[in-house]
Amino acid sequence: MNLCVNLILESEQRSASPVSLRNLRRALPFLVPVAVLLLGAKVAAEMMALRNQLRVAELLWRDAEERQKKAILVRQKADESERILRDLEGWRRGCPPWHRQLAAVPVVVRPQMQLQTLRLSQTLQQLPPDRKPARAYTLEIAGRATGPTAERDVQGLTRDLRESPPFAECMREVEVTKYDVDPLNRAHRIFEIRCAYQPFPFHENARR
Repeated sequence: MNLCVNLILESEQRSASPVSLRNLRRALPFLVPVAVLLLGAKVAAEMMALRNQLRVAELLWRDAEERQKKAILVRQKADESERILRDLEGWRRGCPPWHRQLAAVPVVVRPQMQLQTLRLSQTLQQLPPDRKPARAYTLEIAGRATGPTAERDVQGLTRDLRESPPFAECMREVEVTKYDVDPLNRAHRIFEIRCAYQPFPFHENARR
């Protein structure tokens, strides 16, 4: 049988911990400022890191914003180019094939004729029944005819402008608006012919 008797008074008992309550109370005034400084340093370091992240994010945002602005400008230029191309295509399809028309004029002119002016004009019309916009072209030809067949030559030119290709496919009306004696040489005749083309509706692409 073992018997253990504690002979140390309660007031004489000592803590086994290396830090006593009395020492902790003495060190507390020094530990609190140190803890505050450490906490402040940690917070400051985190703030600096956040500021750096924010600065990087702002730089990335500015770069992305600049790229977006450039992309918008490129898109606007592309849209403008597409609009111009649509307008050109609409204009091309909304008028006679002028390269064929003008190239054919010297072919139908008689050798005894001398052309002096070619005048081309256009007006805008609204075609029934839906008042669709269209272009109406007029070609005016003025010249001089010589020799005894002058009148017949002018009539033949008028007929060819009305009936022969490529005029017949798009011509509405051809008429002689002037036929008179040439004041410079009474043996010659001066003439003017007016060619009215069929109206050409605006192409859909040109009105978008």
